[in-house]
Amino acid sequence: MKKRLAAFAMALVVAAGIAYGLASAGSKGGASGAGATAKPDATAKPDATAAPEATLLDRSKWEARMPLPTSEQISAYEATERSPYIVCWPKFPEVTGCTEYAVDVRTDSQPRGTYVNTATWWMDVSSLEKSGFTVKSDDGLPGGGYAGFQVLEDGRKVAIMSIWKLFLTDKDGNSQELNAKRTYPNDPSIAGEFGGEGTGVQTLVDYDWQAGKTYRTLIQCGETSEGNCEVTFSVCDLETGEWTKLVAYDLGFRDTHILAAGCFLENYLPETAGAVRTVEWSNYRAKDLKTGSWVSAKAAKIGRQFKDWPGSYSFGSSDSCFWAITTGVPGLCEPPADGTEFSVTSAAEGAPE
Repeated sequence: MKKRLAAFAMALVVAAGIAYGLASAGSKGGASGAGATAKPDATAKPDATAAPEATLLDRSKWEARMPLPTSEQISAYEATERSPYIVCWPKFPEVTGCTEYAVDVRTDSQPRGTYVNTATWWMDVSSLEKSGFTVKSDDGLPGGGYAGFQVLEDGRKVAIMSIWKLFLTDKDGNSQELNAKRTYPNDPSIAGEFGGEGTGVQTLVDYDWQAGKTYRTLIQCGETSEGNCEVTFSVCDLETGEWTKLVAYDLGFRDTHILAAGCFLENYLPETAGAVRTVEWSNYRAKDLKTGSWVSAKAAKIGRQFKDWPGSYSFGSSDSCFWAITTGVPGLCEPPADGTEFSVTSAAEGAPE
């Protein structure tokens, strides 16, 4: 099964967010430790008991945000498409680029086919352009990547990181491809590529992320021994305080940083589209490229992409988080207007620990 990202629509969202004040990732010495790796088993069969499609924690909280479908409605729903796809892009005041990007994330529902994205980012490719290249990924936009957590078709839980391939054209019209190379984990058996919604490289590693728990995620732009930019994805279990290094890639070029970043909630498996999916993003922080200081985001715009994917959804904010909820079951509520700006009153300050 292909692990998919709605890349094209997210590209439009994040590109809009650049002007809105987005930023992202860098290098944090405290994020270390090995993540367990696993090669996806193509022969595994879906196990309906592995991730119950109707299970939702803290129901009263979510019922106050959107009327919930009954288990009978979910079971009876015959999906032909995926359920609504929600994106969130935070506002970092006066930040036009950054070297680190962090966000806390929690879900209360984990049906199969869920992708809780914590970072989708675009990189500065001006160093390549100054070398005489025109730079694009195959969706026509500058390169970048995305990372987060998924529940696979067989019910297994993983972390995923993907980097889009870059297409370089010099002034004479000669073309070449630039693909990132994974530097961690050092396991050739889990190497992978993706296509269909952009092309590039990706890695999935086993990570038993749990509903009802909050995790702190971090994207970092460091430097390899060759001087290229290395992007690392790490996570902290806030109950234990333990950081785990999940995946890292050498981008194959230097003198770059993250221009913009956002998050999304996706259902990529139509057969589970009726299930309820939830996410809460909180404590958005970015390390300003210019000042080296950490900046918190207390405002964000949230909206729906892929308008032809049917269902019910809502999104908004509480005192401390931005949230979204979706189901393929239609007609449950009137959603907020796409691109509505929401705010929180509290957000963590300083470097994530």
